[in-house]
Amino acid sequence: MSPPIQVMYLWNLFTRKHKAVRRSGLEHRFVSMETAHMVLGFGFDARSNDYKIVRILYLDDNRRGRKAQVEIYMLRTDRWRSSECEVPSLCNDSAVFLNGNLHWFEDGHGSIVLFDVAGEVFDKMAPPEEISHLDADANVLVMSLAVLNDLLAVYISFIDPVMDPEQHSICSVWVMGEYGVPESWNKLYTFNPCGEVVGFDGFMRNGELLMEIYGGGRVSWNPITGQYANFPHVTRCNLVTVVESIVSL
Repeated sequence: MSPPIQVMYLWNLFTRKHKAVRRSGLEHRFVSMETAHMVLGFGFDARSNDYKIVRILYLDDNRRGRKAQVEIYMLRTDRWRSSECEVPSLCNDSAVFLNGNLHWFEDGHGSIVLFDVAGEVFDKMAPPEEISHLDADANVLVMSLAVLNDLLAVYISFIDPVMDPEQHSICSVWVMGEYGVPESWNKLYTFNPCGEVVGFDGFMRNGELLMEIYGGGRVSWNPITGQYANFPHVTRCNLVTVVESIVSL
């Protein structure tokens, strides 16, 4: 039996409008490959005044040493097209958009990979230096990119089994003060929640940072008071930040 066909939608939360994104020729080739892996990004091209979806398809989850297939969808034309460019190995599936670029972490927790949405080229940027001193395997390292107060931000969580046998996470929040200048990385916060942090959802409107704890629960942290609070239990989900827009779909 063939696997079910997945449909991608664009949804404007504020206008309540949505549209199904047409499938591409490349997607037809991959639909029967159960090991195909997809990485996505969505951003605005100021040069053409259009929104784009960037999709990177790998033949399997072993993305190292594999030649990726890159496709770009333009909202205005409602068409996909292939892009011939060298693609670094990426470790997170969805991108963060800022200053005309999409951002992912490179596989192996190396550099931050950028994709210029207008120029359609990849580049790299150095992350906070602290990351290079952490062993991803020994320290159970979790990293997440975000936009915080219009600045590129990195959330880091790691466990040091030598320093903390109970294996509570050590977390930090970094921001890049001057975009594109690695020397401008600045550590905003360091905190130690009870338990193992396995994911960051981001800062909420009330200023608290929402995190996912091992086992599926979520906890919020108030950077002013330093207090933690259990978040009401929800089913398994991914939380995202939304930006208001009235763009027509």
